[in-house]
Amino acid sequence: MKTPYAILIAVVLGVLLSIFLVYEVRTSCTGCGDPYCASNTITEISTRIQKAQSGIVLKTDPICMYFGEILTADVVMSRTDNLDPINGVTFSCGENAAVCSGNSPVISVSGQTLTANRDARFNVIVSCEKPTGDKYRCELQIVNA
Repeated sequence: MKTPYAILIAVVLGVLLSIFLVYEVRTSCTGCGDPYCASNTITEISTRIQKAQSGIVLKTDPICMYFGEILTADVVMSRTDNLDPINGVTFSCGENAAVCSGNSPVISVSGQTLTANRDARFNVIVSCEKPTGDKYRCELQIVNA
């Protein structure tokens, strides 16, 4: 009769220990970022660009940028194949996207640069076209998350 109690106690202790360890990892993890955002912004965008080159318009997982961060088209292009070396990536602000419009936008968008004026979470709609040759031009449209 003692065996079922020992098993029950072991299971309960195992569950409690796993909850404690998961909590400990989540609270002590430095640099883990927002769990609701892509873990690597450039990889997320680059992966979506590669898929969009097949003609599909795709939306990224939510992306976080923190106050003062800057993302340039050159950085994205350096991590992505088959892009036009001059106009391979351009950024734009989506229609009705509060995150990048108005008098005090959270994200400033220029053709070649995103700048976080405050901490922000947003999505990017990626569309690509191949106007001539074998190189693509992709628009990265910033929209609300």
